[in-house]
Amino acid sequence: MNIFKKTLSTIFCLTLLLSITSCGFVEWIKNVYDENSCGKTPEGYTAGFWEPPYFYENREFHWVETFEEVLIAIEHLEAAGNDIPKQIMSKYETDLVDAKYCFIMDIASGHKEDKSKVWYDRKANRILIWYIGMLDDLSIEELEYTYYGLFRGFDVSLGVRSDIPLEDIVFDCTNSKGWCLLEPREKGELHFGSIVYYQIQRHDNELPKTFHEDFLKSLVFIGGKEYEDD
Repeated sequence: MNIFKKTLSTIFCLTLLLSITSCGFVEWIKNVYDENSCGKTPEGYTAGFWEPPYFYENREFHWVETFEEVLIAIEHLEAAGNDIPKQIMSKYETDLVDAKYCFIMDIASGHKEDKSKVWYDRKANRILIWYIGMLDDLSIEELEYTYYGLFRGFDVSLGVRSDIPLEDIVFDCTNSKGWCLLEPREKGELHFGSIVYYQIQRHDNELPKTFHEDFLKSLVFIGGKEYEDD
C-alpha cells in the first residue's frame, strides 16, 4: 500500500510538472544531484522532495509559508511577464497544520536568469505551485535538505479543471486510511485530486474532526492562464 500511495502522489505531481530529461539515478540526500552530469546544487539539497536527479535539472524551488505570500509572489511573477497556470489550490492551515507552498520554476537551458532580481521578479519558462500540510514543526531551511514525507503531514495533488464548481468536490476515503481521493459529487467523472498522508496512521483521528469539510472550504482557484498539457 505504501508503494501505491507514493505512486498515486507522484502520478498527479508529474502530470502537472514539465517534461524533463533523464540523467540517471544517484543516492538520495547524500548525492541527490550529480553535479558532474546534471548541474550544481549544494550537497544534500533536495528542495524537500524525494526525486531522482532529472527532477531538479533546470528548475528552481522556492518555498513560502503562507497563502498570502503565495498571492504576493503570483502578483510579482505575473508583473514580470510570467503566465501562472490556473489551478486549484488549498489555503488550509490551522494551529495543528502548518501550510507550506513551493513554487517550481522551469528555467530550461537557454533561459537568461537575472541574478540581480529576487526570484519572484524574474521570468521563467513555466511555473507551478505545490502545497503540503505539516503536523511536525519543520522550517523551510530544514525542509530543503530532507523529504517532507519523513514527517507527519500530507501532500495535495489537485487538478486544473475549471469546469467543475469547487462546491461540487467531495472526499472519498473509503479505499484506504493512508490516502483520499477528491472527486466531483456526480459519479462517473474521473477523479482529479488526491491527498496522501505521511507518518499518520489514521488521519481521521490525528487531524481535526472537521478536516474534510474545512479543507474543501479552503479550495480556491489561483492563476489566470488555462493549463495546457504538453
